[in-house]
Amino acid sequence: MEDLAVISTKFVLEDNSPIISVFKDNEGDWQFFGKEKDITEEDARVISLGEVLKIDQSIKDILTLNNGSHAWREAVGEEWKIEKYDE
Repeated sequence: MEDLAVISTKFVLEDNSPIISVFKDNEGDWQFFGKEKDITEEDARVISLGEVLKIDQSIKDILTLNNGSHAWREAVGEEWKIEKYDE
């Protein structure tokens, strides 16, 4: 599973923005975002889930997220909140 390709942003990878928002879409694809708004396609980066886990071990707490779900928190160290969302 750690070899799974996922989407993140240059802000998380290059600027050390903390991961505070995670989406698992209806097809099972993962997206990991920091606090930035108005993310563009040019800001996206494809990395492995293993790389995400190296950045933030607390992601392990939400690996059972169902497809079509969103997990978020206000800051690193806070508990993840989870909800279903409509694409």
